[in-house]
Amino acid sequence: MPGFNVQGIGDPKGGSSTQEFAYTYTWKIFEMFGSAATHDSDLLVNAKDISLPTFSVGIETRQGASLEYKFAKNVSYDDVKVTFYDAIYPSLLDLMIKWRKTVWTDEVGLKTAEQYKKNSRFDILGPSGVEVSRWNLIGSWPSTIRHGELTYTSSDVKIVEVTVTYDYAEEEEQQ
Repeated sequence: MPGFNVQGIGDPKGGSSTQEFAYTYTWKIFEMFGSAATHDSDLLVNAKDISLPTFSVGIETRQGASLEYKFAKNVSYDDVKVTFYDAIYPSLLDLMIKWRKTVWTDEVGLKTAEQYKKNSRFDILGPSGVEVSRWNLIGSWPSTIRHGELTYTSSDVKIVEVTVTYDYAEEEEQQ
């Protein structure tokens, strides 16, 4: 791994300072679709990529006599973007329609938050396949589902892009 080591940073358990790195291609998604999936064991979707939650703190400023003071104002989390490879069987389109219907239908309109807000989870794995951290998205729901494009100019696999909006994220480090 290119770069350099910082002295004093190592294994908190007192072992070797050899580090294992997280790679961008090792993660699993659980409970992303809430009640839209009838049986998680029957569900297989292929995700191309997912963005990690981004934590931001709003800043409030107050002007003093000769200095501007800054304070934390509020906390927000940016939406998570997930890109799926479209599948014919089981139908990813059917799953996305069911998931969208947890938020809105033409018969009822917008549903209540308790009907569509769920908790989603994804795990980040180390190179050996061991879970190194877990993200829980509290109050998550699909705010955008983009079904991709059809074209004669490419033979790429069709993708579906989903924006997952949530109230806040909890990161659990695994021991």
